[in-house]
Amino acid sequence: MKDSSTIKTYMERMDTERYEIVIGVVPGYHHNNEEEQVLTLKEVSEIFQEVTETIEPKVSGVANQVNVVYSTNFGCPVGGEVCYQISCTRNPKFCESSDSYYCAVMEVVIQLKELFKQSTVSVSKTKVEYHYIADTVVKTKVSNTMEIPYDEDILS
Repeated sequence: MKDSSTIKTYMERMDTERYEIVIGVVPGYHHNNEEEQVLTLKEVSEIFQEVTETIEPKVSGVANQVNVVYSTNFGCPVGGEVCYQISCTRNPKFCESSDSYYCAVMEVVIQLKELFKQSTVSVSKTKVEYHYIADTVVKTKVSNTMEIPYDEDILS
């Protein structure tokens, strides 16, 4: 018999949580989104990466630049304040504990709040249905007559 392997795709449906972080990058209120003060998406993403490197469990996210619009009487620039929305979804395959992931996300938020000199940050949590689609290698022993799937750990 000789070894052979094929790649198969599988999908798993899981219930999990998504955290939506909305954070400004220009300190204070009553500003006009001055260009020299507004961080780029790349800069915010790099800072997010640096912060998350030191935190367990690992938190990943999808970052987008958004405008948050509120009353100019409260200090919102005309047309909205440049902010970033970072969406973080717990992958149960890599982090089983909802509580641990929540604590990690909040630690990220606290550090970003300090780094960006923000007085407030908003975080919302939503229950979501999560579909994890991945490729896996299926090893088989090939004889002259048939393929026999096996687990390498069991045979070693």
